[in-house]
Parts: sequence; structure tokens; C-alpha cells
Amino acid sequence: MVYRGDISEKYSSEAPNSNTQILLWATSNDGLSFEKKGIALDSRNSELQGLADGPEFVDFNGEIRVYFWSYKGVYLTTFKDNKFSAEEFDFSNTPGLNFSPTPQETPQ
Repeated sequence: MVYRGDISEKYSSEAPNSNTQILLWATSNDGLSFEKKGIALDSRNSELQGLADGPEFVDFNGEIRVYFWSYKGVYLTTFKDNKFSAEEFDFSNTPGLNFSPTPQETPQ
């Protein structure tokens, strides 16, 4: 499972939230007791500005992805070999940006 954890401090003076949100992960053999594994995605970077929320696992043609949202839109991280990749921008509701498996440039 992937879940949100909160750190009780603002990421930066530019970030609107007063707390920092990171994604954590844990595993379970029975769905009742879980073993915490650590940080799945650290949002403390200039792209995510301390905000990551709403993680959802998706099987994307055999690839395990976790989609989540942040200030600019929807991102994903891929789970492979028992670890998570860096975040990848996936979708925005900004005019001119459309959903695709890979980011597209904004039309001029």
C-alpha cells in the first residue's frame, strides 16, 4: 500500500500548504498487519513543492504505477524491483495540455 504522510512544517515560503506531504509505503501478507517500508516518493523538491496526495495503484500494461496529484496536476511513479522511480508529470488541467502516457508540449 502507498499512503500519505504529513510533516508539520512548510516546504518553502512559496508553497501554499503549511505542512509537507510525502508518500510512504508498506506491505502485508494478510491485509490486516502491515510492515512499513519507508518513503515511496519524497515531495520535497522544486517540482512538487512538498505536496503529494491521493496515491492510486494502476496496472498499466503490466507496469505497476502509482498516480498522485500535486500543485501542477497528476504525476506518476513506477514500482519496479521493490522500489519507486522519480515522479513523472502526466496530466494537467491547464489549457493546451492533454492526457498522454508521456508529457506533451503546450501548443503555441
